Amino acid sequence: MNPSNVLLNWESQDRTNNYHVIIATDSSFNHIVSDQTVTSSTIILDKLKPDTHYYWKVTSVSSGKEKQIGMYSFSTKITTIPAAPIHSFNLYKTIWNCKEKI
Repeated sequence: MNPSNVLLNWESQDRTNNYHVIIATDSSFNHIVSDQTVTSSTIILDKLKPDTHYYWKVTSVSSGKEKQIGMYSFSTKITTIPAAPIHSFNLYKTIWNCKEKI
């Protein structure tokens, strides 16, 4: 996952007002990087660190009570656009020109 935009989603729950989503860098949730309450079953995260493993858990919130939906994990990795390919014509031309100069 590219750390610039990470989409997390989960199954929506009936009779739920909000969802409490916590993201941490450890499975014990001692190192929390995000703690949010949202109204939909989707959250978009940005500004995460590259090459990092994250843990997240979500609870449904209804009438002031929280019920855990699940605990998950994911890893971020920087993705880059590959370099433009070398056109075979240009490569052949370069080789041919080199041979011609010898």
